Amino acid sequence: MPIPNLQQVATLPPLDKVKAYIVAAFSALVAIAFLASLGSMIYFRLKEPGADIALWVNVFLTCLGYIVGILTGLLGIPTPAPPQPQGGGGGP
Repeated sequence: MPIPNLQQVATLPPLDKVKAYIVAAFSALVAIAFLASLGSMIYFRLKEPGADIALWVNVFLTCLGYIVGILTGLLGIPTPAPPQPQGGGGGP
């Protein structure tokens, strides 16, 4: 159930309101980690061009995946269904 307007959070039932606050808090934490990893990648790459920034790249890509998942849930975009097997063969 996507919420088109943040002002509608106040009108939600108590359990849904808690869920909305959890999503908002988790989104804020992901955003902080995303910006920290992006800043760290840039800082360490500029400080020493040959520096190993693989850890920060992994954190950055993980946060990017979380952001896509959060936006998918908030916007109500359905996840793709797995391919269905074709009927037919296998019977006597």
